[in-house]
Amino acid sequence: MAVTLTEAGSEDLARYIGPDVGGVRGGFQSASERGLTLSVSQVELRRGDVLSWQGETVVVPRAFVASLEERRVSRGRIVLLAGGSLLALVASYEAFGPAGGGVPAPAGPGTPR
Repeated sequence: MAVTLTEAGSEDLARYIGPDVGGVRGGFQSASERGLTLSVSQVELRRGDVLSWQGETVVVPRAFVASLEERRVSRGRIVLLAGGSLLALVASYEAFGPAGGGVPAPAGPGTPR
């Protein structure tokens, strides 16, 4: 989820998320009368810099939200990725054979040849 902050939101939340932050990205945790609770992965400064976070929890009051963007997993892309991975696995198996093949171990003393 990506939240773009209002000017007032950027100023008021500066003590929690840093100065001049224009946007917050992270996982949605909950919504309440206090606002949106996010597990923050990145903050974007108004000048364009992006800073990584480690999932710290931040509550963004609704009055400070200028816009909201929700990202969802595309089922079509997941199916395409899984199909491509399966195809690559089959092609590798066909090209190289089963794992564990390779060169036989040299014969040691007392081993029939």
